[in-house]
Amino acid sequence: MHLLDAYIYHHTGTNKLRCLALSNRGAVYEGDVTVLEGGALQLDLKGYEGDRIVRHVVRLDFEPDGTVRLCVWSLKDADRTLLVDVHHRKLHPK
Repeated sequence: MHLLDAYIYHHTGTNKLRCLALSNRGAVYEGDVTVLEGGALQLDLKGYEGDRIVRHVVRLDFEPDGTVRLCVWSLKDADRTLLVDVHHRKLHPK
């Protein structure tokens, strides 16, 4: 199922990497992207889900075997709750 489209781009005004993500339910997420040591990406996102504003931290780790580990945490005050922790692997064409 298609959940969202995410775009990572260089913001020339701030000289930062930014993310814009649009969900299949109409939510919009935006925030900064940081390249971590080892090449992982961390996205600090603020989401607009209807009348609610939510905060998420997304981390993408690129493993040597070609898999990508995706972790998503929800932030509320000082609490951090893990929502997603999955590994994606490349599909081999038949």
